[in-house]
Amino acid sequence: MMSTVPTPVQTMVADLLNNFDEGVTIFSVTQNAVKLLPDTHALPPLLTCDGTPHQLARVLDCFARWDGEVRVAVLQDEGLLDVWVI
Repeated sequence: MMSTVPTPVQTMVADLLNNFDEGVTIFSVTQNAVKLLPDTHALPPLLTCDGTPHQLARVLDCFARWDGEVRVAVLQDEGLLDVWVI
Protein backbone atom coordinates (compact mmCIF):
# COMPACT_ATOMS: atom_id res chain seq x y z
CA MET A 1 0.00 0.00 0.00
CA MET A 2 1.27 3.44 -0.91
CA SER A 3 2.18 5.77 1.93
CA THR A 4 0.51 9.19 2.03
CA VAL A 5 3.71 10.78 3.35
CA PRO A 6 6.02 11.77 0.49
CA THR A 7 9.48 10.25 0.53
CA PRO A 8 12.50 12.56 0.19
CA VAL A 9 12.91 11.46 -3.45
CA GLN A 10 9.25 12.19 -4.20
CA THR A 11 9.70 15.64 -2.69
CA MET A 12 12.84 16.24 -4.79
CA VAL A 13 10.99 15.19 -7.96
CA ALA A 14 8.02 17.42 -7.09
CA ASP A 15 10.39 20.37 -6.57
CA LEU A 16 12.06 19.66 -9.91
CA LEU A 17 8.72 19.46 -11.74
CA ASN A 18 7.64 22.77 -10.25
CA ASN A 19 10.76 24.55 -11.50
CA PHE A 20 11.51 23.62 -15.09
CA ASP A 21 10.61 25.19 -18.42
CA GLU A 22 8.22 23.77 -20.97
CA GLY A 23 9.58 21.06 -23.21
CA VAL A 24 11.18 17.71 -22.46
CA THR A 25 13.21 17.25 -19.29
CA ILE A 26 15.05 14.01 -18.55
CA PHE A 27 16.26 13.10 -15.10
CA SER A 28 17.43 10.06 -13.18
CA VAL A 29 16.02 8.89 -9.88
CA THR A 30 17.83 6.74 -7.33
CA GLN A 31 16.79 5.96 -3.78
CA ASN A 32 18.73 8.99 -2.57
CA ALA A 33 18.96 11.51 -5.41
CA VAL A 34 17.35 13.14 -8.39
CA LYS A 35 19.70 14.36 -11.14
CA LEU A 36 18.97 16.27 -14.35
CA LEU A 37 20.39 14.58 -17.46
CA PRO A 38 21.32 15.98 -20.86
CA ASP A 39 18.44 15.87 -23.33
CA THR A 40 19.90 13.12 -25.52
CA HIS A 41 18.43 9.95 -26.95
CA ALA A 42 15.17 9.66 -24.99
CA LEU A 43 14.18 6.01 -25.28
CA PRO A 44 10.62 4.84 -25.88
CA PRO A 45 8.70 4.74 -22.60
CA LEU A 46 8.37 1.59 -20.50
CA LEU A 47 5.35 3.14 -18.84
CA THR A 48 3.58 6.47 -18.84
CA CYS A 49 1.38 8.44 -16.48
CA ASP A 50 0.09 11.96 -16.13
CA GLY A 51 2.03 14.41 -14.00
CA THR A 52 -0.37 14.63 -11.08
CA PRO A 53 1.33 14.23 -7.71
CA HIS A 54 -0.67 11.07 -6.92
CA GLN A 55 0.22 9.32 -10.19
CA LEU A 56 3.85 10.38 -9.98
CA ALA A 57 4.09 9.12 -6.39
CA ARG A 58 2.70 5.75 -7.53
CA VAL A 59 5.33 5.52 -10.27
CA LEU A 60 8.14 6.38 -7.84
CA ASP A 61 6.77 3.87 -5.32
CA CYS A 62 7.23 1.15 -7.96
CA PHE A 63 10.95 1.84 -7.74
CA ALA A 64 11.24 2.57 -4.02
CA ARG A 65 13.44 -0.47 -3.47
CA TRP A 66 15.10 -0.35 -6.90
CA ASP A 67 18.82 -0.86 -6.57
CA GLY A 68 19.78 1.21 -9.56
CA GLU A 69 18.97 4.30 -11.54
CA VAL A 70 15.57 4.99 -13.06
CA ARG A 71 15.44 7.44 -15.96
CA VAL A 72 12.36 9.59 -16.27
CA ALA A 73 11.37 11.94 -19.07
CA VAL A 74 8.77 14.63 -18.55
CA LEU A 75 7.06 16.64 -21.25
CA GLN A 76 5.46 19.86 -20.12
CA ASP A 77 3.26 21.62 -22.65
CA GLU A 78 0.89 24.45 -21.77
CA GLY A 79 1.04 23.48 -18.11
CA LEU A 80 0.19 19.80 -18.64
CA LEU A 81 2.68 17.08 -17.74
CA ASP A 82 3.26 13.65 -19.27
CA VAL A 83 5.73 11.45 -17.40
CA TRP A 84 7.59 8.55 -19.00
CA VAL A 85 9.79 5.99 -17.29
CA ILE A 86 12.48 5.21 -19.86
